Amino acid sequence: MTNTADPTDLADVTLLEVTVDTGEFRRALAAVTVHAAKDADRSHLHRIRCHIGPGLMFVTAADGYTAAAARVQIIAADGTAAADVGHVDLSPADVGKILAVFHVGKRSDREDIEMLLRIKVAVALHPAEEDGAPLVPAPYVHLTDVSGMIPGEALELPVLPADDHAPDVPRLLSRIIAAPAGVLDTFGLTPELIGRFTRAAKAYSTELLISATYGGARPMLVVRAGQNFVGSVSPLSYPEDQQDKHRSWLEQWLDQLPPPLADPGPAPTPGAEAPE
Repeated sequence: MTNTADPTDLADVTLLEVTVDTGEFRRALAAVTVHAAKDADRSHLHRIRCHIGPGLMFVTAADGYTAAAARVQIIAADGTAAADVGHVDLSPADVGKILAVFHVGKRSDREDIEMLLRIKVAVALHPAEEDGAPLVPAPYVHLTDVSGMIPGEALELPVLPADDHAPDVPRLLSRIIAAPAGVLDTFGLTPELIGRFTRAAKAYSTELLISATYGGARPMLVVRAGQNFVGSVSPLSYPEDQQDKHRSWLEQWLDQLPPPLADPGPAPTPGAEAPE
């Protein structure tokens, strides 16, 4: 039997409300979403997680091959959000909706315009299917463009159910970054994996910085794009026979290229003008 409770008696409970820069939030989502698992059946990895703490939000994702985090400054928050309140999980499809609805645009005319987005996390209480059953909580996130005097575009999306198997990406990356630096002679990366990080380079309009660390059974690569994005990927390792083959290829190049110059001259400086 369907619950016939009057919907007007049901109240939403706001858990937190924060305001962020729209462009900064968009860049974080664009850089990180590609690192979430594409297979919806891997529900613990098929999600983008927003960790919300005092003054800062980490947008994270991981699929077992790569992991990534981008940070977003919180411009304003209510009293509840002043402390660490946990995280909010969104599906990749819903993140796509956010990127489609909220745009920054060009600021050629008004450079001083602040593009702001208010993010409210709340719980709606829905009637249960059976009479007398407790109300069913349905968490959701409501996003509103608050750049001007009058609120603009708005979007409401469901929050994914909690999954205890979802990785704690901030702690994972903290362990990898804190590990001792290492040097890799030769390593491999598939085009698909390295291509994920080009999204961050494009989102933040910068180059990728790559370093190696040794903190466990195998080396890890730490990939950064500017100051607000960091990720990691495990490079491919090769058995000794394949390494020998790879070295032989390099030796073939040395045999077939002309002899090196005794004094090649100064190396060109990136971005410098060519000599006349």
